[in-house]
Amino acid sequence: MAPIPHPRWLLLSDIHFRLRDFERTRQTAEWIVSLTRQTPGISRVVVCGDVLTSRSMQPTAVLSAAYRFLSDLSQSVPHINVILGNHDLAYRRDYGTTALEALNMQRLRPFISLHDEVGRYTWDGRRVLVLPFREDQTELTSAVADVDPDEATHTVAFAHLAINRAVTQRHVVRTDGGDMGHSVRYQGLTGPDHFSTLARLSNQHAPPAGLENSLKGSVTYLGAPLQLTWADLCDEDRGVVLLNPATLEHELVVNPHAVGYITVQASEVLGDHIDASAVQGKHVMILGKPTQFQYWTLRDKLLSLGAQSVREPRPTPTLRDVSIASAYSSLGASVPASDRDVAFRSAESSDLLAETSGSATDELIASSEPDDLQSVEIDPVEYVRDYVRSLPTESMYEEKTIQLGQKLILASESTDSLGDDAVSYKTLLDPTYSSATQGDFSTPTKQVFVAKPRSIVISNFLGIQEECTIDFDGDLGRGLTFVVGRNGSGKSTLIEAIVWCQFGRCIRKGLSVADVVNDITGKDCVVSLSFSNGYTITRYRKHKTHGNRVIVSLHGVDQPQFEHSEARSTQAAIDELLGIDYEKFVKTVVLEQESAASFLSSTPAQRHELIESTLRLSRLDKSASLSRRLLRDIDDDINALRSKVNTFEQTISLINDRISNRERELKRLRTEEKEARKAIDLLRAGFGQNQASDRDLKCDPFEEDLNKSSKRLEELESEIKESQQAVEQAKSVMEEVEIWEDVATLQSVLDQSIHEIKRRCQALRDNLWRLKPAPPDPIMMEYIHTFESALQSLAQTVSWLQLHVLNTIKYLSLSSPLNRMVLHFIRIGLTSLERTSNNLNSLLGQATSSIFKRQQHVGATETRIEEIQKELAEGESNITRLIKERDEAHARVALNRGLNEQYVRSLSNKLSDINVRDARQQLTFSLKYLSKVLQEQGVLHKLQDKYQAERVEVSEGATRREATKRETFLQNLAKKEQEIATYEKLLEEETQILDEQRSSRAVIEAEMESLMSTRELFAFWEGSLSRRHTKSPATSTFRSYVLEKSLQQINAVASDILLLLYENTRHARELTKGMLRTIIAADSEFDQGPGSVSTPVLLDPTLGVTKTLSYAKRSSGERRRIDLAVFFALVQIAQAHSTHRARYMLVDEVFDRLDAAGQAAIARQCSKLMARTDFQLVVTHSESLTGSARGAPDGEDGDDAESRFSVLSASMTKNGTKFSHSIA
Repeated sequence: MAPIPHPRWLLLSDIHFRLRDFERTRQTAEWIVSLTRQTPGISRVVVCGDVLTSRSMQPTAVLSAAYRFLSDLSQSVPHINVILGNHDLAYRRDYGTTALEALNMQRLRPFISLHDEVGRYTWDGRRVLVLPFREDQTELTSAVADVDPDEATHTVAFAHLAINRAVTQRHVVRTDGGDMGHSVRYQGLTGPDHFSTLARLSNQHAPPAGLENSLKGSVTYLGAPLQLTWADLCDEDRGVVLLNPATLEHELVVNPHAVGYITVQASEVLGDHIDASAVQGKHVMILGKPTQFQYWTLRDKLLSLGAQSVREPRPTPTLRDVSIASAYSSLGASVPASDRDVAFRSAESSDLLAETSGSATDELIASSEPDDLQSVEIDPVEYVRDYVRSLPTESMYEEKTIQLGQKLILASESTDSLGDDAVSYKTLLDPTYSSATQGDFSTPTKQVFVAKPRSIVISNFLGIQEECTIDFDGDLGRGLTFVVGRNGSGKSTLIEAIVWCQFGRCIRKGLSVADVVNDITGKDCVVSLSFSNGYTITRYRKHKTHGNRVIVSLHGVDQPQFEHSEARSTQAAIDELLGIDYEKFVKTVVLEQESAASFLSSTPAQRHELIESTLRLSRLDKSASLSRRLLRDIDDDINALRSKVNTFEQTISLINDRISNRERELKRLRTEEKEARKAIDLLRAGFGQNQASDRDLKCDPFEEDLNKSSKRLEELESEIKESQQAVEQAKSVMEEVEIWEDVATLQSVLDQSIHEIKRRCQALRDNLWRLKPAPPDPIMMEYIHTFESALQSLAQTVSWLQLHVLNTIKYLSLSSPLNRMVLHFIRIGLTSLERTSNNLNSLLGQATSSIFKRQQHVGATETRIEEIQKELAEGESNITRLIKERDEAHARVALNRGLNEQYVRSLSNKLSDINVRDARQQLTFSLKYLSKVLQEQGVLHKLQDKYQAERVEVSEGATRREATKRETFLQNLAKKEQEIATYEKLLEEETQILDEQRSSRAVIEAEMESLMSTRELFAFWEGSLSRRHTKSPATSTFRSYVLEKSLQQINAVASDILLLLYENTRHARELTKGMLRTIIAADSEFDQGPGSVSTPVLLDPTLGVTKTLSYAKRSSGERRRIDLAVFFALVQIAQAHSTHRARYMLVDEVFDRLDAAGQAAIARQCSKLMARTDFQLVVTHSESLTGSARGAPDGEDGDDAESRFSVLSASMTKNGTKFSHSIA
């Protein structure tokens, strides 16, 4: 029996599912799944973070692929443990919100577990510590420290963290030579010593694997299973780790799809010594120093071989910049918050510099020097220094202005990935800041879509009805293809189909999207365009199955991530895949008659816009926007500083006011101190002399005052007695007044009740008079009885007549017409009499009913009259009772107060309202007077007591008083001295505070002055980078300066094309004599260095044709050649810079207006003119153009491949447009 293998764990991390390199990530995921199925004994998969890529919203296709990967793993492995990384989180410091939250469903456990908290577990007999990402890594180190030492020796930790001196970039590659420097290490606060107690930590770099005892405390770095950015260049040993949990032995299994970033030598590519399989599907960096024109050739060749993108060369940074950028930028958001403030200028940096060899350092520093060769593309940074030095600026600010302009342009490029708020003006002013390397290592080059059409299938599109298939590889082949045919045959339909299939829009003006469906069929419009890179775009319109869908497939597999709910979003996704939108496509790939002819007839603003977009100078707009934002930030800070200065001014003013007040108060206190000292001296000198005289002077007034107050007290006693008698008399009168008021109040209440009852009785009498019924009318009653008797007689008469009519009918012969007529009239008469009787009976009934109702109303009225009479009797009885009670009011008050009734009645007769009012006034006056006299008496008593006390005091002697007075003066003097000391101390403190405030204000003012100087620099660049034009021709903006320099590139390309179009005529020789340069061929003889002859001038700085060519004097054909040369130059430059590499060109009747010589030149030199394409479709009416192509000679080397062309004939049949091809 074979032994059962011990279970093993598969460890991986940082797979980073994302749209970029999605195919390679998917292949890596499939390889990992297949590895788990092919390798026996794998019981668990541990993912140490970063399944996803970005904290922002994840695309559905990315999430679907990530979940599918975990689902496939769960079918092969019993347990999957996913540890959250920083890129898995939705927000910083929010460790519970993640797109992987679906893995936390209880039904998935224990098969799939998501770990977002620190925890301890036991997996397959091994103790495990899980450490997910934390911004503050001290939380993780504390969790490790909390583990018991004995338990820690048997614990394996899985973490997502950053450790000090971990390698973040193994190799630093120089683009000029390909030499590799030493690795770059991360500088942080968390060292590996924090994990020395553990058996093992799987996260960062570690020594080679060994036995369990020798592995104690070691750290293993897992890393990404594939290369993700340029920082991973040359680091090819990437994959997953197989770990034996029992022995901790592990091995690395290399991913065959890991390599995605490579380097190639420029000489190998130019010599065609490069293997296509080596660059296919890769991001390529060109090593060497190619010129601008060589770089375009290299880029085209690499893209033709299948490279995903070609990295644009950039200035090689210094060692210090490389270290900083790689140590922090390459980790991106992985850098914990606790490590962000660790400066590079620490002892660690010196260790890093010591590790780097001197030769590598010299090479890196030397690489930062300016390159003598022309750069690959127009780089505005290179022109900043020349532009600033050409301006009349002060030399002391010149270098600052140059550095700031360079940093602004470079920083504007980094804001696309880092965000608008990532760069501040303080950062740009920092001398240690270098934006040249930000994003240089970690930011990947944008992928290039190599558009080489393989075939197109058209059905029910415009004039095409039946399905039409064109194989570009087999039918047309490589070279020039002329699409010919009569007017209306549908020649341009093929170009329209190619454009509509990719972008859903038509070139032809006035043709809407709904008009593309064939008018005959009216439905099932389909165009499918396949490319050699495996992508196929199929667009439907009014299709019975797919409606108006657009389907993108790769190698026959639909790619649903490109199809969205809205057509605009779907087209935006397709534009991103193609690397180009409709507007740029029709300007660079499709050459129309109108587009080529309208360039030089456009306005100067339109020319600037087209040339700037072609030369990729639009990034200056980002720089201008960044400078405007930073200028606003500076203004905000200046306003804040100005506000602080104003606050300081207000504070200083308040302090000055307080100091002035304290100085005045101190002066007053010192004056009072002098007066107090003088008073004490005088008191001491004259005490003995004035003692006796003071005693005599103070005794006499006391005696006189005492006599006066005694006399007044005697008078007040008699007045008090009189006032008391008057008060008693007034109180007696007021008692009688109260009795009288009680009687009057009771009588008033009863009078009011009597009056109210009388009013109600009068109202009842009035109602009684109105309700008396009228007696019945005897005449009316007699008429009614007579009417009843007449009605009874009438009824009897009618009955008698009816009876006789019936008897008469029996005896009369009805056969006689006369008898029937008589009988008919008799019946009519009887009917009328009967109807009259009924009407009279009805009237009699109504009259009888009315009389009955009247009788009922009379009865009700009589009842109401009886009720009113009863109420009236009760009211009169109450009036009598109340009158009696009113008369007995005196007796009732006397009874309540216990008085004699006659006495109460006598008071009523004696008192009146006037007497009562006088009695009240008299009582009030008496009480007030008594109170006044008593108050005066009390004051006099107190005054006498005071006089007596003073007399006693005077009599006791002046010595004690003088001593007390002297003591009071001394205390007052001491108090003044203390107050003076206090105010002096306060004054000193206030002065100190004032000095501090003035010093702080001076610092703020100096800072504001420095900021104003900084603002001038930013304002200068804001104006220079903007699109505003200066009025003075002597001072140009930086944008116009760069544009003028960039014209050399356009003139070089346009002059070369113009030479081909003129076919070495005298005009071309005059134009390009001694100045010929070509970008078509990549031969070294055409690549000239800086010391070569100056570039020919075709366009002047105003973007018009230079006056030396006499454009207006030229013939129409010659002007057409110049127009085409300029337009083709812009097209080729735009294609060289575009992320959409079109291996074809669509030309619609552009060459038809040239003369025969021009068309012959086009036919002979078209392959050279469009050497960057595999084929060209040229729609033409000109037979001389195709004839010139047939008569064109072979190439110089005898190979006729360049002159090979085919003809695609279009004809209109009853079944629509048909195409037939032939190869010449």
